[in-house]
Amino acid sequence: MSFWKEAIKLENLFLEYLEKDMFEEFNKHIKEREEFYNRHASEDSSEVAKFLNSNEYKEINKKVNDLYELKKDAIKKEIKELALSHKAAQEYRNNSFNGISYFSKKV
Repeated sequence: MSFWKEAIKLENLFLEYLEKDMFEEFNKHIKEREEFYNRHASEDSSEVAKFLNSNEYKEINKKVNDLYELKKDAIKKEIKELALSHKAAQEYRNNSFNGISYFSKKV
């Protein structure tokens, strides 16, 4: 697949995650997206620059930015809740002793 087709597909996926309130996937996709552009920039930075300056990219990016502004509080809340749930799960695993969980000991 050509760089442009792959980049457009990637940007549309980014937009889709926002449209469907798939905030965890959106957050993970940020790093994947950055790695994609960095990888291609190391091969041909002029092609990446052309794409990032294209009207097609700018249209998608504007939609992403507009949606992000509308949903950023919900995104931050979900990411914070995910972080807290991961922390609670880690504490549960760390405080388990001989098959008896820390939480059941408190009761």
